[in-house]
Amino acid sequence: MQWRSVFYPPQDYSYFAQPPAFEAANFVGRLNVLKAAWMADAATLAYARSGPARIVAAQLGDILQRAGFMHWDLLGDWSGGSTATQAYFAYTNEFAVLTFRGTEKDDWRDMAADLAAWLVPVDESGAGGKTIFDMSVVAALLEPAAPAVHYGFQAALSEVWDQAAQLLTEYRAATGNEIFFTGHSLGAALATLAIARFNGGNASLYTFGSPRVGNRAFVATLRDRASLGHYRLVDNYDLVTRVPPALRWYSHAANTLYRIEAGGGIRDCTADPGAESGDVAELTRDAQCLMEMRFPIDLAGKPPEDLYDHSPGCYCNRIWNAVK
Repeated sequence: MQWRSVFYPPQDYSYFAQPPAFEAANFVGRLNVLKAAWMADAATLAYARSGPARIVAAQLGDILQRAGFMHWDLLGDWSGGSTATQAYFAYTNEFAVLTFRGTEKDDWRDMAADLAAWLVPVDESGAGGKTIFDMSVVAALLEPAAPAVHYGFQAALSEVWDQAAQLLTEYRAATGNEIFFTGHSLGAALATLAIARFNGGNASLYTFGSPRVGNRAFVATLRDRASLGHYRLVDNYDLVTRVPPALRWYSHAANTLYRIEAGGGIRDCTADPGAESGDVAELTRDAQCLMEMRFPIDLAGKPPEDLYDHSPGCYCNRIWNAVK
């Protein structure tokens, strides 16, 4: 258990270990476990890392090609230049995947997006978020019946939305195959916002370690957009899934939670109203976790358990262990 695992994917990880024979997969509730494992790998691959080392575009393409993807496009600037947001769109003969990269340790713009946590009205145009000084921000706080979302996440998605929308439109015009929207951490938040903007149908949402993205009115809209299912996977007590605090503004979508147990297995929590902690319990656990942190962070040191649970490697390994 090291901080390195929280920030980076596993070194020399073997992606997409089994063929996507989804029709023969085991289920936990409505969750197809093999689909979840493939999407966890797709989300982790978006970091384009082997441990701290970068994976160049050609290496990423080789991994996708070996997994059976016929075509892929990179969205955003993967060289660390003009855009903070990166994603890729790839498809096989049977399905497509739109995957967003999560927060990178050495990109301050990702952290800025994470911290810009005030609510703003939903912008489906992709033009960008509102500023903190816009009166619509006040309206988003005072009108809980109107869909509202995290400013930083919405602004980050808008950086690449035009390109994503074009690829999605072209793919949907060519085939009705399933489109998976997925990501880990910040990438999960962006995938959630992306599917909320998509009207093409036959789409599913798989998120791993997702923070809260919007208010109750917003997450209620996801039921229609994620027509093939919304699956929110949370590894044990992953801290990031508890931020921003719910209080009276933020919410996770109801009946979407699948909890990955530390000892193995996935638990279907979609019909369990007690599976989500209340505000006081969450804030107490968050405070305890923060008290355990020590700065500067030593990558070889031990992180708090709730942050280790956020590791992309934990998600991948524990979900693949549940594949039968």
